[in-house]
Amino acid sequence: MLEACTADTFAPHVGSEFAVRAVDQEGIEHVVPLVLERSEPLGEPTEDARAPFTLEFRGPGDRILHQATLPFSHAVLGDFALFLVPSAQDASGMAYVATFN
Repeated sequence: MLEACTADTFAPHVGSEFAVRAVDQEGIEHVVPLVLERSEPLGEPTEDARAPFTLEFRGPGDRILHQATLPFSHAVLGDFALFLVPSAQDASGMAYVATFN
């Protein structure tokens, strides 16, 4: 699924919630809700490849996800895995980024 995705694939879902499954240090699985805040192209497509793009998510500040490939689930887009990187924490929660090359 993700091989054909572009920033436009995710753009209609900005503001919607994605469920991310993660296992904590005790081995307990949790579902962490992340809201897609931005879907932004990072350049132009080439003849051989899609345009790179980035997705920015916001999650709760009390359940920090570590950099990893994590299983995502979305009501419209279905199930897929993304390599997610924490980028910043503030009073509104934790920000994460997924970049597609």
